Amino acid sequence: MLDTKKMHMMLKENKTSAEIMEKFSISSEEEFEKELRQSYTSPSSYGKITRMLEKNDKMKRKKKSEDPITSGEVENVISQEPVICAGPALEIEPENSETLEKVLSKIDETLSNIAILESKHKLSFSNRAQIRNRLDSRKKQLQNLEETINHIMKEVELLREDYETEESKMKTYNELIASAKEELDKLNSKRETLETLFILIYADSIEINNEAIDQIPDSWEQVYEKLRNDDRLDYLRVIEQKTLAKFLALKLVLPKNRNQEICFDSNEMEAAYDLVKDLYTLP
Repeated sequence: MLDTKKMHMMLKENKTSAEIMEKFSISSEEEFEKELRQSYTSPSSYGKITRMLEKNDKMKRKKKSEDPITSGEVENVISQEPVICAGPALEIEPENSETLEKVLSKIDETLSNIAILESKHKLSFSNRAQIRNRLDSRKKQLQNLEETINHIMKEVELLREDYETEESKMKTYNELIASAKEELDKLNSKRETLETLFILIYADSIEINNEAIDQIPDSWEQVYEKLRNDDRLDYLRVIEQKTLAKFLALKLVLPKNRNQEICFDSNEMEAAYDLVKDLYTLP
């Protein structure tokens, strides 16, 4: 393999292909070209090197083709008196050589920049492809979400309509229930007027429709005072007199429009009731 660093130094010194081949012990141009291609794999680098070689070879051929200075001219030049300059001698560099070197340097820099930009372009191309795939995926997800949202919105609208329908039904049912309850109250009132009150009187308690009556009007005590002083009821026991007084007071507050069926547990109490039912009333 060629030492590319030394190769560049020799090219900058305007060395020809033959001189470089000699330096690296390369025997043929075919071998030299093969070495160049192996050392400079990039087409741009290989093109740059071959152009520099062609330039150096062309300059060498041009220099050889120029007429040599004759011996007389050499002697004439030597015999001439030297020209003494008033100031320091100026070293003049060939303008073409300097300009070419700068251009070649700029070419190298430009080629390097191109390579960097191409590498960045390749990376951006790869990144763009990945981003495009992600973007397509997100767009697909967004489309699916939009479809789902549209479906849900339609379902919500249907559910809202069903809700309002059921709410309207509930309102209607509430009105019907209220009306039915009002009718039921009226029917119960009618039933109570039509039903018979079954009153069962024991010696020490009173039941109406098989339910014991505990709430007795306080006025029963006034009735009891009248019964206790009635000589016709002396045969009744005190508890029986009190129970009879409670019934007489209770009877005054029972509904007047309802039928009553009165039963006594003993004949004595029933006979006593028949004696006083119309005589003893509250003042």
